[in-house]
Amino acid sequence: MEGYLEEALACLDDRDAGVVAICGMAGVGKSTLLRGINNVFVQDPDRRHEFDYVIWLDEPSDCAIDKLQDTLAHQLGLCAFPDGGVPDHRARPIFEVLRNASFLLLLDGLTKPVDLVDIGVPHLVHDDSRKQKVAMTTRTRGVSGRMSSSRRIDMQCFDSDHSWSLFRAVARDEKINADPRILDLAKEVAGRCGGLPLALTAISSAMRCRKQPEEWVSTESYDDLRHPVLQECFLTTSMWPEDHAIDKDELVDCWIGLGLVGESLPMDEAMRTGLAVVNELEEANLQQPGDAACEVKLHGVMRATALWIARDLGKAPNRWVVHTGGVSLRSRQKLAEFFERARDAERHSAALRDIPGGFLLGLPALTYLDASFTGVREVPPEIGTLASLRYLNLSSTPLESVPPELGKLRQLRHLLLRHTARLSAIPAGVLRGLPSLDVLDVCPSRYTDLCGAGGGASLDEVRSSSAFVRSLGIAVATLTGLRTLCGLDNVRTRRLLVTPVAATAPSVALRPSVLSLLEALHELTVAKCSGLQELEVAGEEDNTWWRLPELRKLEIDELRELRTVRWTRTDVGAFLPALRWVKISHCNRLRSVSWVVQLPCLEQLELSHCTEMVHVVDVDDEEEEQLHTFRCLRRLLLVALPLMSSISGGAAMSFPRLETLEIAGCGSLGGLHGFV
Repeated sequence: MEGYLEEALACLDDRDAGVVAICGMAGVGKSTLLRGINNVFVQDPDRRHEFDYVIWLDEPSDCAIDKLQDTLAHQLGLCAFPDGGVPDHRARPIFEVLRNASFLLLLDGLTKPVDLVDIGVPHLVHDDSRKQKVAMTTRTRGVSGRMSSSRRIDMQCFDSDHSWSLFRAVARDEKINADPRILDLAKEVAGRCGGLPLALTAISSAMRCRKQPEEWVSTESYDDLRHPVLQECFLTTSMWPEDHAIDKDELVDCWIGLGLVGESLPMDEAMRTGLAVVNELEEANLQQPGDAACEVKLHGVMRATALWIARDLGKAPNRWVVHTGGVSLRSRQKLAEFFERARDAERHSAALRDIPGGFLLGLPALTYLDASFTGVREVPPEIGTLASLRYLNLSSTPLESVPPELGKLRQLRHLLLRHTARLSAIPAGVLRGLPSLDVLDVCPSRYTDLCGAGGGASLDEVRSSSAFVRSLGIAVATLTGLRTLCGLDNVRTRRLLVTPVAATAPSVALRPSVLSLLEALHELTVAKCSGLQELEVAGEEDNTWWRLPELRKLEIDELRELRTVRWTRTDVGAFLPALRWVKISHCNRLRSVSWVVQLPCLEQLELSHCTEMVHVVDVDDEEEEQLHTFRCLRRLLLVALPLMSSISGGAAMSFPRLETLEIAGCGSLGGLHGFV
């Protein structure tokens, strides 16, 4: 790797080299080399002043110019662009910042060419006053050529000597040399990695704790998983695109839907069991940590391994069929015929717009259907013939309706309709016909309150159902709907969107009498209550025990008149003992959020587009001499807060675990005064 790094640095020093392309197969170390380049110009005291900006961009899977512009603008400290802006207009402020600056733009993982001019990058110049360079990684030389790269570095797999050196360094020499039999086996294992750095690192890490020769006979991390369920859980991760950030909760939802984990457990216990599996897969080096604490990634090499095992190695031909395009389905090999047309798309393909009814007629044994993030607008009535279907995910689609025949799926346990903005109703009788329903999520959608309007299904239908819904996601728009929801004794609400309840009322008080049955709530969003000025969380004398013990995420959005969140007869930390993520945006009248410092488990705080916010913690609300400690906070994001003058208002603040601090569009912020 050192040789490649020296070559790359030499190319960047060459005045005639504008774009430097790094090419090679998955796992060969392209991203590692790019990170090495980044570190040289960010950390090396002799070279860190060569560029005014060192900018890292991960290419989005769809090569969307607007997403690249958003990321670039954020790293340059520009204000966020309005949604739907014209790309040329968005490119102008980026161009103005970069044209007279020295910069190094690092593009990781290009799958197709990107026009740098469209993004806002000026024509690259290297003279006495400016040094403007681009370094990029790609698997294909064609992308390199079409990006007009003037220098190309072709990375190759390691030869046997370098492979063995890397393997020994990671697996540790003293353990390999402790037994001659282990030494021979270790050489054999290293040879099987084919000189691929990622495979060498992953496998040698997994072998590092093995002390007996017998343990080295099983050479794959996959084979080392102690239980077949863990192996199946690993295989499911191949349904996501490589290097894609996978939300841990979404992954566990998939496992629960397949019956792999927590089938008979309460939802919270099932989720905890699933997250323990995620941790075990990470420890086995089969998954990588994601960019956020709530995410994991599957590297291309590991995904290819999972696909190989799933397609060719299983004894049962019907066990797993994973398709790289369109949707992910658990059934027979014949499914490939239908989804072949989506081959060039990622797992969630917007190109897929319909599911032919005749196709479903031939799949009576289908148990798992995931068509989320596709262009599907309607589900054919033939869905009712899938008598064995247990899991149906149509989230993040332009779905407008579901057929009454959906109510025939008596084995259906998971029905996920999240982020279906066009869905206005579920036909009456459908929910009553799903006696096995375990998870129902229609949040957010136009279908609020499940009020039965227009002949649709209602909350009363859920109440009369024989099912016990362990996890409900729903939006409510009236206090009546909220009270009805809280009165359902066969439902545990996990995700709740309150919008626009009491939109014209200046104050809303949340009391135990209203929310006493929401102890399973995991995510709460309060949004678009336009007239709300005060949100009060009020305890009652005979209900001092009241709390939301499982709430992990709280979002407050577009409460444009909100001035205060008031806590009455309620201890914030005791009320929200497990809250990890708070996101507050577009609350224009809110001046501070001092109460967040009392949250004992807060890991991520995001404040954005609150035009009158002055402090995070206001000394008017807290004693000035008190040391305020965010004990668990790892990420603090402050965006588009034009009046924020200080984070603490003069009070001393301690962030012992802070890993990421992002500030953009906070022009009045004079510094980080008060940090301890």
